[in-house]
Amino acid sequence: MAEFKLDRFRYTWRGEWQESTVYKKDDIIYNGGKSYVCITAHTSSSNFANESARILPGSNPPQPDPYWIVMVSGKTYSGVYTPGQDYAPGELVFYQGTLHLCKIPHTATSFGEQSTYWEDFIDGIDYVGDWVSGLDYGEGALVKYGGNVYRCVKAHSAGATLEENISTNKNINCWDMFHPGIEWKGAWATATTYEKNDIVSFGGAIYECITTHTSSGTQISATNFQIRFTGTKFNNDWDSNTVYSIGDIVRYGGYLYSAVNTNQDSQPSVVTTLNANGDVIKEAVGGDSTKHWIILAKTNDFVGDWSLSGKYQTGDIVQRGGFLYEAVRDINLQDGDDSSATDLDPEVWLLLAKGQRWKAQWTPNTLYSRGDTVYYLGSAYTCTNEHTSSYPTAPGDFAVDLYDYWDLNVQAGRPAALTEKGDLLTYDYWRFDNYEDDSTLGDGRLGIGEQNQILSVTAEQEIFWRNRDYENQLVYVATNGKDQEGYGREWETPFRTIRHACEWIEDNFNPLVPTKVAVAAGDFYEIGPISIPAGCVVMGDELRATTIHATGPIPAYQDDYGFHTAILQRFITLSQNLVQNIPVVVSAGNTTEQIRSLPAGSNDAFVFMNSQFLIYKDRITYLTASGDTNPTMSGTNTKTTDTGLLNSVAIINANKEFIVQDCFAYISNVFPAFTGDLVRIRNDIQSFIRAMTRDLEYPGTYGTLKAADRYARAVLGSGTTDMFYCRDTTGLRNCTIEGLTGGLNPPGVYDIYQRPTGGACVSLDPGWGPADDRMWIMKRSPYIQGVTNIGDRCYGKVVDGALHNGGNKSMTSNDFTQVLSDGIGAHIKNNARAELVSVFTYYCAVGYLAESGGIIRATNGNNSYGSFGSVSDGNDPTETPDAVTVNNRVNEALVDSAFAGGTSDELFLFQYENAGEQYTTADATIIGAGDDANIEYTDFRDGGVFEPRLINTKGSGTEGGSGFKIEANSAQITVDATSTIRLNANTPTQFLSDINGMRIIITSGKGTGQYAYITGYDAVTKDATVAKESDDTAGWDHIVPGTDLVADFDSTTNYRIEARIEATHPGFVAINGNLPASRNFRGATWGYQTVDYTNIAIGNGTGDTFDDDPIPARFNVQRKGNTYILTKTVSGAGYAVGDSFTILGTQLGGATPANDLTIDVLTVSDDSTNAIVTFSSSGTPRGKRFVAISDPNFVAYSDDGTTWTESNLSYTGDFRKVVAGQDAYVAMSNATNTVSFSYDGESWITRSLPTTDNWVDIAFGNGYFIMIAEGSNNVVTSQDGLTWTAQTIPDSDDSTTAQWQKIEYGAGRFVAISGSGNQSAVTGNGSSWTLYLNALPAGDYDFSGFAYGDNRFVAVTFDGKTLFSIDRGQTFKTGTNIPQLGGVDLHVKDFKYLQGVFMAIGDQSVPGTGAPSPAADEIDRCATTEDGIIWTERNLNNNARLYSTLAVGNPNGTGKFICIGDQATSNATAIVTTGKRAKFKANVFQGSFNNILIWDCGSGYSELNPCALTITDTTVVVPLEIEMRYGNGVLSQPDFINRGAGYRSSSSTITITGDGYADIISETNEVVFDGVGTVPGPGVQIRFSTLPELETEDPDDLKLYTGVKITDLGDDGSGNNTRTVRFTISPRLRNENNMLHGTAATLRSGYSQCRITGHDFLDIGTGNFEETNYPQIYASGNFFTAAPENEVEELNGGRVFYVSTDQDGNFRAGELFSVQQATGIVTISAEFFDLDGLSSLSLGGVRLGGSGAVINEFSTDATFSADSNNIVPTQKAIATFLADRLSVGGSDLETNGIVAGRVKVGTDTNEISMTDDTYLNINRVAKFDGKDANNNLTGIQGTIISQMMFTREYIPEVQGGQS
Repeated sequence: MAEFKLDRFRYTWRGEWQESTVYKKDDIIYNGGKSYVCITAHTSSSNFANESARILPGSNPPQPDPYWIVMVSGKTYSGVYTPGQDYAPGELVFYQGTLHLCKIPHTATSFGEQSTYWEDFIDGIDYVGDWVSGLDYGEGALVKYGGNVYRCVKAHSAGATLEENISTNKNINCWDMFHPGIEWKGAWATATTYEKNDIVSFGGAIYECITTHTSSGTQISATNFQIRFTGTKFNNDWDSNTVYSIGDIVRYGGYLYSAVNTNQDSQPSVVTTLNANGDVIKEAVGGDSTKHWIILAKTNDFVGDWSLSGKYQTGDIVQRGGFLYEAVRDINLQDGDDSSATDLDPEVWLLLAKGQRWKAQWTPNTLYSRGDTVYYLGSAYTCTNEHTSSYPTAPGDFAVDLYDYWDLNVQAGRPAALTEKGDLLTYDYWRFDNYEDDSTLGDGRLGIGEQNQILSVTAEQEIFWRNRDYENQLVYVATNGKDQEGYGREWETPFRTIRHACEWIEDNFNPLVPTKVAVAAGDFYEIGPISIPAGCVVMGDELRATTIHATGPIPAYQDDYGFHTAILQRFITLSQNLVQNIPVVVSAGNTTEQIRSLPAGSNDAFVFMNSQFLIYKDRITYLTASGDTNPTMSGTNTKTTDTGLLNSVAIINANKEFIVQDCFAYISNVFPAFTGDLVRIRNDIQSFIRAMTRDLEYPGTYGTLKAADRYARAVLGSGTTDMFYCRDTTGLRNCTIEGLTGGLNPPGVYDIYQRPTGGACVSLDPGWGPADDRMWIMKRSPYIQGVTNIGDRCYGKVVDGALHNGGNKSMTSNDFTQVLSDGIGAHIKNNARAELVSVFTYYCAVGYLAESGGIIRATNGNNSYGSFGSVSDGNDPTETPDAVTVNNRVNEALVDSAFAGGTSDELFLFQYENAGEQYTTADATIIGAGDDANIEYTDFRDGGVFEPRLINTKGSGTEGGSGFKIEANSAQITVDATSTIRLNANTPTQFLSDINGMRIIITSGKGTGQYAYITGYDAVTKDATVAKESDDTAGWDHIVPGTDLVADFDSTTNYRIEARIEATHPGFVAINGNLPASRNFRGATWGYQTVDYTNIAIGNGTGDTFDDDPIPARFNVQRKGNTYILTKTVSGAGYAVGDSFTILGTQLGGATPANDLTIDVLTVSDDSTNAIVTFSSSGTPRGKRFVAISDPNFVAYSDDGTTWTESNLSYTGDFRKVVAGQDAYVAMSNATNTVSFSYDGESWITRSLPTTDNWVDIAFGNGYFIMIAEGSNNVVTSQDGLTWTAQTIPDSDDSTTAQWQKIEYGAGRFVAISGSGNQSAVTGNGSSWTLYLNALPAGDYDFSGFAYGDNRFVAVTFDGKTLFSIDRGQTFKTGTNIPQLGGVDLHVKDFKYLQGVFMAIGDQSVPGTGAPSPAADEIDRCATTEDGIIWTERNLNNNARLYSTLAVGNPNGTGKFICIGDQATSNATAIVTTGKRAKFKANVFQGSFNNILIWDCGSGYSELNPCALTITDTTVVVPLEIEMRYGNGVLSQPDFINRGAGYRSSSSTITITGDGYADIISETNEVVFDGVGTVPGPGVQIRFSTLPELETEDPDDLKLYTGVKITDLGDDGSGNNTRTVRFTISPRLRNENNMLHGTAATLRSGYSQCRITGHDFLDIGTGNFEETNYPQIYASGNFFTAAPENEVEELNGGRVFYVSTDQDGNFRAGELFSVQQATGIVTISAEFFDLDGLSSLSLGGVRLGGSGAVINEFSTDATFSADSNNIVPTQKAIATFLADRLSVGGSDLETNGIVAGRVKVGTDTNEISMTDDTYLNINRVAKFDGKDANNNLTGIQGTIISQMMFTREYIPEVQGGQS
């Protein structure tokens, strides 16, 4: 708030000081730029200086006693110095280029003589023309004297010559040379004064004056002139019409030119460039012409001030601002040459000198150049940048970019502000109106106001005069008012109705001009709806004093329609002549004159109004009498350009009173008995006139239908229509609304509640349609404040976003009370918004209703009584849902746990929950109690089971089934554990049938990892007999086959009896294939190739080539393994960033589109070529290839194992084997020093070895090829197959050389084995070897195959012996010999591993003969093993062949064994598809499966070849439903390079990373989507295309899920700029939802919502006012039964977010969290607060139930080992604790009584009974015996009793007792 302190405030402004004037004390005058205040009354003298410097008469020494003292200092600009003018100190004058400040008062005579009275204020320059003798010159004057320009540096009166004032002998120096030059004087003449630098012609020569003199005689004086040019003739200024000859000299601009050849109309300053032939190839203005003229002398021609429209020649000198410039070339701005528009271009203007030029007072819209000096607001400024001035660029501290336009020269004091009578002195006066900034002028003046203006202060404390009428924009309404001209502008003469006031404002003010309708106290009966104009507020006098009623049916309008239409028809009739200025035949009695002075209108207006009248009547009839036609609303906001229509509108408006009076007269004449209210009729007529003129100006039906609606509502009443329509920046305040009423929709129209049909207190104005932007809320929402609405079955506010196509579609309210029986307090719909503050609803059907995307934000209000509190229903119908797809593949494979054990607690295997798919590389991070574990993944299975998913399609129970048996305990000492285990003495097992066929597994202690299934049981000894699952023979399997089994068990042996899961084998299928030729094959392999493709051109780009032809870029492409490598050879031209090109896979040896290569341009060159600089590429090359070699030099290759092509090796030799590696192939031959090498298996070259030896085997791994030789320790290694290095294997201790026969790579190293000496040797790369003596069982071996897979090396001999190693080749064990196949022995020729299966092939030949096998030795069988221990005979499709070579690979994702036969072409191969049997483990908890764990994913399965499971369990109640899921690239067990030590199964955590994924079908509250366009916020609505809403009848309805938490995972890689996003949703997904990868879903954020804080619900459910009848509801002890389900309602995706107090006084945060305040009990929703697995959660001392116990932590510790009063165990922890105790049968569990199912045990009656009094069923043989303390039998005895009770036969050993 501004404060003013008034002390001595009686100054009187007297204006300019005048002599002989009486002045009083405190008078203020202005003189010489300063304001003075009178301090002594006096009559002024003739000299103000004497008065201001007055001395007290008689004082000695003299004492100052002035009449005046300075009040405000300043300076006054008095224009150009003028002799005879009186000047006072402080006055500024301009004189010849310089601004001078008066120091001494005086009357001006001669400036030169009085120069001491002045001081220079601002230096400047001013060109005053040629020097003139005797003239006064001031500093800054520029004169031309001779050819030179001089600047005056000292004021003086000029002498006889200029040199006189320069001569130093007179001690005068008045001039400085400003610019030297020359001046042409024409032909020399006698008696002529010549000045220095003057040029004259004399004869044929040109002379230059060197001294100023007056010529004499007839000859030019050599003393005064020097010759410049000889032999020429000067022809004055160049003329385009003159013919010039050689030697002619002309002046052009400031330069002299000499003609070099005869020419005419050749401008001297044009430079012409000629080619070798003399042709003109270029002409340019400026410089030295080379065609017709040469420059003789560069002189200058001073042409005065520069002009923007001038024409200048080279050498011209101009003054531009304060600076002098010389034209460098010709310039003609008149011809559009704008090159001189800037003075900063040195190629156009040469800056000669900087100076200043006085431009007097600064003014806007003036061109200022550099050096211009202005005076502004007491200060002087110099222009720094040429510009046209405006207030934002004015000089001063307030200007925009001050230092871009002006420099401050002199800062003066502020000028006086008070200049005229009535001025007010103001400070910090705001100048936005002029200067368009927020700057201030300092002290300023405010002139005197005018009549009907009010002195006002802005919000910024600035003073201004405000017009009372139209600045105020206030309209009054009161009960004593009248709705006619001359009313409404004063409170004494108000309007009568609010409707009329609003219409008057709309007709007289522009939209958004702030206006107010001030409504006095009283009752106002209004016809609705009333449109509040934009910017207007309707404000009542006081909430309870101003009441606005919606009218009921108005009696005067009943049966009035005929009169009404007759009156309007009269208007239509007379309008035909009226609008055309034709005299109207008036009705008798109409004395008002027709105005005909305006331009005539058009008959079209009459035609239009006639048609509109029909529409008007149709609308009224439709509304009041159920007419057939409801006219369509239409309109526009574009004013018509039809002059005839616009003139008609003007005529109608001018003749309004004429029309009204004629209609009155018409009524009297036609209806003499009519006694109606003429005021009402006037209003009806004027309403119709307003409608017609509106629709004439803006074609449509808007005005017509609004007027018709007004009349219809007068007839029907306004209770069912809205009271107020709100537009932009409108308001309704301080009033009560009554009278809105309606009915209720019939039951069933809406699902839950009936909706009212009454009108709304306020709603958005629909205008003529959604496109009517006049109605849109653009600047500020309508604001409703201090309003009470009382009605029945109506609305408080309705905000319908569908009414507006743009704007905010919003409304705000504060203190808005709704007492609406069966009404709706706030209805926000169709994407509209509302802010509700302190909005209270009572007795409403619905307090707040958000619908179809509407959003309500409310605080500090309540919903009381009525039926429903806050309801949110549906979504925004205009929203386009974001279409997304489920991505289940953002997960890695999941390992549930590790299985660890053994003497060192090593890792045996990973137990997968989901083994993933599509892996080609993977790794695992192992965290646990152990150390040193190290693994590698190399075995990725095709057709593996990645998840045996538990499902539930029956709709009952859980997917984990029920009743599954679990028994876990410690074994008793078992002396012979070969096929037996003695169960715990407390085992609950009584009979074999309890456990028969179930799996028993040793989980820890001695024998860990052994498992079997139970075949027998001795109930007395507790001995269980077991058999292997692998072959059903007695004994144990081990989870790592081949691990040594223990001989006995002890008390450390812990076992678990559980369901046994058996999987079917994937089968064995063989088909026959052909070869191109009959050969004797020696080896085969499977691998990638390296192939080069050169000079491949791509297409043309989309970039510009600047008129050159585009050039295609070219690339060399190398297909290396599974990668394309590109090299750009030609960069091309005409490319653009973002260009993309495809090289077809068929061009690169593959298929299209699978192997297409895509090239994307990243950057291009910045020159005109737009060549490719950088690029990216993507694509997948074709896969691997089978390659087989045969004697003596043949090779066959195939991409699929079916179709083969033959080629040749690079030389002939005894080839033994071929291997693939480094995307190439190496073929090894015996007894040579060469190998054959190929990049693609087709073309081969020979490469040398370091030595010749008996090479017998070669292997590849770890980036190395290694070859070994039999009979020597020689080894050769290579990293590329091209260059080889000699290495050696060390000898054993006895110095004998091992007979090395086979080498293989696996588990991170190479292993070589010997046929004699029982040795193995291992190495990482062949350079360093470790020798293991006695690694093989004793004996000699002739090995024919050696392979690695599934964590074991397996070797086979020609005669079928098998050895295997599970410790990476350190020790080998004897496996099972290959059995006879089809009754004959298999002589093994080749042996390979693929995806879990080892296969051996061969024939019946005798080993060691070396001769080719005869046809009689053919065989149609082979053998397979999964572990080297158990072999299986396989039939090769009855296709007997001499099988010698085995190739293994997985073309097209299918594992294949290609058995290649010798000496055959037709049916020469057997193509085998098979796989490994999968292995699984039950993971059961409390009788239900959590999941099925994968020990081995198997291989070779598919949907067409499924893996079927058999589950053996003796107690199962509800069996499992299992969905087997298959994939390629599934993880098997990793290679355990080191199994580590110290690990525990329960505490080891394994995390998988790799290039594959786990497709995990969500059964939780998390789901991931691809294709998310815009990442939404919490609350987003999710609907899955596969999940219908089962609770609705519409089958197309989808179940609604809500996004609770959203995590952006990054770009989804689709190229559509969409995202992958993880959503936490509610409710959670269920197993039965089967949410598959790729399932379509939609995301919607435009859901209806109520967001409510500080809200409370009171007695919701009581109903309407009559039903509630408060406070009778609580009278006489009555009470209300709460209906909390009605407090909030969410329908069809709508959401209500609220923090409130419910009707029981409890604090609520939505549906998730509540606090019962009376007890302190906190309730949370388990759906959202998932505590599963939570180890600790600090709640900061939350007290439960008032007990005082503080929860600090939630614990999942199932041992209950913590001794704490503030740790709460989770349900899972409690259940685990009980399960462990109950399953173990420990004696520590004590309880008073338990209830299991319906069986009650113990309790205070110490009995076993049934909770429902049914029979107790004991379905087992029971033994009841015992003795008391006296050794008396206490058991149940008697055979008959026992048989009757237990329905069993008598068994003495069991039942005991007497028979």
